[in-house]
Amino acid sequence: MVWCSSCAENHDLLIDGGFLCCSGCGKVINQDNFSNEPTFVKNAAGQSQLAGNRVKTVQSDYSASHGRILKNAFDDMNNLARGLELGIEDNTDVLNPAEAFYKIALERNFTRGRRRELVEAACLYIACRKLNLAVSLDNVLEKIYDANSIDIFFSQQLLDGYFHMQGWRKD
Repeated sequence: MVWCSSCAENHDLLIDGGFLCCSGCGKVINQDNFSNEPTFVKNAAGQSQLAGNRVKTVQSDYSASHGRILKNAFDDMNNLARGLELGIEDNTDVLNPAEAFYKIALERNFTRGRRRELVEAACLYIACRKLNLAVSLDNVLEKIYDANSIDIFFSQQLLDGYFHMQGWRKD
């Protein structure tokens, strides 16, 4: 509801052709025209290009695709954790830290050029080790389709670097 100076009352707004109008008397309160449609402009070379800027989601600083990536990673790690049969009642004790590790990997562009499944497996393995669960890297990687010895080597290099950075022993 908006105060209308013409009829001196609070009224709902009506949107009519891009104009914001008082529902009581019809006075135009705001004339700014907004459009949801894309607009195009011509650049110096005469080519058309999309005008404007990309708008991020209102809830967070991340785009909607970033949210989908995190949701898919969480779902994949949940499926992997169920396949490992970790011996705990609630997998969220492992999945929450694994998701946090995956967010760090995304923020630092660690996922670029690497198989998504291997990064997810590495994050889950780190979370399991942090919670002192008896899980070996080989057990985690054997649940991933088509993981070969090169993938295992690169995942171990990733984990060795992470453990070294944190001052942990890999044991």
